[in-house]
Amino acid sequence: MTEVRRQPSRRQKTIGLIEEEIYEHRTLNIEHRIRMTLRFVILNLTKYSAKC
Repeated sequence: MTEVRRQPSRRQKTIGLIEEEIYEHRTLNIEHRIRMTLRFVILNLTKYSAKC
């Protein structure tokens, strides 16, 4: 009878893993945006300083 028992913790674990992945993806996305913005600003500054 004990082996027929369902495991509710398994589903909760998968939900937790999915939430973690989503969180990691969000933070990576923000980091990527910041890097792209910084790169854009630096490129524009170098272009501007080269013109002067």
